[in-house]
Amino acid sequence: MEEYLIIERSLPRGGIPDNQSGKLDLMKHAANDTLFMADLIETMHSFSTVDSEWWEHET
Repeated sequence: MEEYLIIERSLPRGGIPDNQSGKLDLMKHAANDTLFMADLIETMHSFSTVDSEWWEHET
């Protein structure tokens, strides 16, 4: 936890907007951000694999 707090202090403080239109603008930008989309696709793929292994299948 100590290491996390040290790293957290060095990260930029962009923050999330308080208003809804600012949040929607961030979401629109994310859809065109190649790094975000690559991470999203990788995460979705990982979860689909885990979900198919974890869920009980009907017999």
